[in-house]
Amino acid sequence: MTLRARLSLLVALAVAVAVAAVAGAAYVSASREARGEIDAFLNQRAAALTALGAGGNRFPASREMGMSPLGVFDVFGPDSAFQAFDQSGEVVAYLRGGPALPISEDDLAIAGVRDRYTRRDVWVDDVHYRMITAPYGDRYVIQIARDLTETDAIVNGLRLRLLG
Repeated sequence: MTLRARLSLLVALAVAVAVAAVAGAAYVSASREARGEIDAFLNQRAAALTALGAGGNRFPASREMGMSPLGVFDVFGPDSAFQAFDQSGEVVAYLRGGPALPISEDDLAIAGVRDRYTRRDVWVDDVHYRMITAPYGDRYVIQIARDLTETDAIVNGLRLRLLG
């Protein structure tokens, strides 16, 4: 192979590696940004609700929440899910028409523990959600989840475009 061919191959390889690195960095950055927006939404909603329950021993809404004293539709969007449960895992409130969110042992352990929360991805009825779990008052736990269908579609579309 001639020197010219080797240099051309080396330059082409360097350009391909640089393009792949930039595309990978763009994908990771966009994914983190999208996830950060979802987490910020969940943190804001959880903070608004947990502030209502500070020092309380009772959950202030009916079991099935459509419009409630909490002004639920002001706190949640149409792509959100919500439920509250007590220390035993019994659901005491939820949004009408929303999915039943999964309750783990870690979620149960949050009851009554101030400033402790968890965030994780869950699948409910084949729908991907990002969920935050936070204490509410001394005896309850709230879970707020946001549907990731649109976010996943955008990130997957970006990945396909960058691969192209």
